[in-house]
Amino acid sequence: MLELLEGGRKRIGEIAAALGIGKSYASMLADSLEKASLARKSRDGKSVFVEIPGNPKAILFRKLLRNYNCKVIFRGGREDQLILLLEPVTTHEVASRSGISTKSAYNILNDLRSAGVALEKDGKHFIDPGKGDVLEYVRMLKWEKAQARVGRQLDRQLHPVPRVLRPGRRRREEAGVKHPAHALLDFRERVREVGAQGEGGGRGPGDGGVVLDAREDDLCVGV
Repeated sequence: MLELLEGGRKRIGEIAAALGIGKSYASMLADSLEKASLARKSRDGKSVFVEIPGNPKAILFRKLLRNYNCKVIFRGGREDQLILLLEPVTTHEVASRSGISTKSAYNILNDLRSAGVALEKDGKHFIDPGKGDVLEYVRMLKWEKAQARVGRQLDRQLHPVPRVLRPGRRRREEAGVKHPAHALLDFRERVREVGAQGEGGGRGPGDGGVVLDAREDDLCVGV
């Protein structure tokens, strides 16, 4: 899409037709590029246009488009691997730090070497120091990712997500708290109190027709 936009802004419909994709998918791709500051969408009446903006990142990327095979360099979201190549790393380090298999790391590094942006020396891979435009762009990517990571951390601190507990469970900090015992009357003492109000088992004025026969060992209730 960016290669198409080198000639100037184009309608979403034109982009979709040139790439052989649907308009909705072309619009989604344009949104992704706009989020990465590599494209800008605008509306003119009912038509939606896409163009390359004039910010430093987009200007530098246009230079990369002219000088390198960017389809190979940035295919499949290889920004993380490019950032790792800012310093010499082995194939195993690229795989482990990127969370990919060693075979995938080998294929990516081989593609970057064939595209002319990476070198290998003593078993370690790195971006060619002579490719200053590539180094500058990858450093931009690294800075953007660092800023995004800091932003996410601040957002979690300012807007913590409450823990959702299953019913009947308490938070860990509350689980060890000992609550004071409930004030319970001794069963037999309460029986004697009720029995005394009813004159030893007779019907009192407030017993509601219930005969209480209070003894020391049990309580008998009869109606």
